[in-house]
Formats: sequence, structure tokens, C-alpha cells
Amino acid sequence: GHTGLIPQTIETVNVIDECVKKMVEAVTARNGIVVITADHGNCEEMKDKKGNIKTSHTLNAIPFIIVDPNCNGKYVVDPTEDPSIVEPVAGITNVAATLCNLLGYEQPSLYRKSLLKFQE
Repeated sequence: GHTGLIPQTIETVNVIDECVKKMVEAVTARNGIVVITADHGNCEEMKDKKGNIKTSHTLNAIPFIIVDPNCNGKYVVDPTEDPSIVEPVAGITNVAATLCNLLGYEQPSLYRKSLLKFQE
């Protein structure tokens, strides 16, 4: 996406999709947990409103995907504590706490909240 070359970006995304598929299959076959996220967008918005090539980062929402073959309902992704918020509000700063929780640790008090809510 940073090159502004749309056909090459599409090809790259397709290759990444195949690589992610293989990685998820390999990790989950060994009962591992896969976390997929990003720190910014870019290739989903490669032209500005005037049609000019846009190579900068976007502020669009990014994915946060957990693939855990052994979850069995032990936890759910719960990004907001405020029931009045319709769209979940979370960000890259929540990822470290979430990874701590997935590994069985409490996050340090300085971290933003984890995106996981463990079922009782």
C-alpha cells in the first residue's frame, strides 16, 4: 500500500492471506493461540477523495483476531466497559494487556485494559 501501486498491493494482500492461512493451520494443529492485528491501515484506502494516490497510514479500524482452538467459551472479547457505546472502542494500546491475559498473567496496572472477559 505504501507504494501506491494498486495491482501489486492486491497481489501482496493475496499472498499474505495464504501465508496467514498456513500459519493459523500450523499453530492451531499444535494447540497454539494465534493473534492477528496491525498498527494501522493503508491498503484499504489507497486513493483520496480526489482520486489521488494515498500512501500514508489510515485511521480506519484494524482487525484484532484471536484463534484459540481450546477457548471453549473460557473468555470472550469484550472491548468496552461502557454499555452506552455502540461501537467497541479499543486500540493497539489494549493489545499488550490482552496478550498477558492469554498467557495466563494479569496485566501490569499501567497497561490499558485487556480486551478479554473471562467467564466465571
